[in-house]
Amino acid sequence: MAPSPSWAPPGLTTHVPAPTFAAMKRHRVFIVISCAVCVSGVLSWLLSQRWAGWEEIYKLVSKGDNMPIVGLIPLTIFFTYLALSEALRHDELIRQGREDEILDEMNR
Repeated sequence: MAPSPSWAPPGLTTHVPAPTFAAMKRHRVFIVISCAVCVSGVLSWLLSQRWAGWEEIYKLVSKGDNMPIVGLIPLTIFFTYLALSEALRHDELIRQGREDEILDEMNR
């Protein structure tokens, strides 16, 4: 633990713990699957450029008005996954009779 500066009140320390990415560790599988889907989508596009439909999809997606919608699709998928996984975990805590731990877990 780092020592307190001379002007600091007694008991105050300047040590700040490094941030942990526990939430990201918990959702590692989702992140890996999302990256794999993106890579497979790009590879399938590169390997099958003969289909004229890709050009139409690209024209539609690349219009300026549609860019925010395209950006919101992955966010919607991620936050839906996040909400469902938290809800299922909270349901499991309720089944175990540990309702009081739900609020503590939400505040972590």
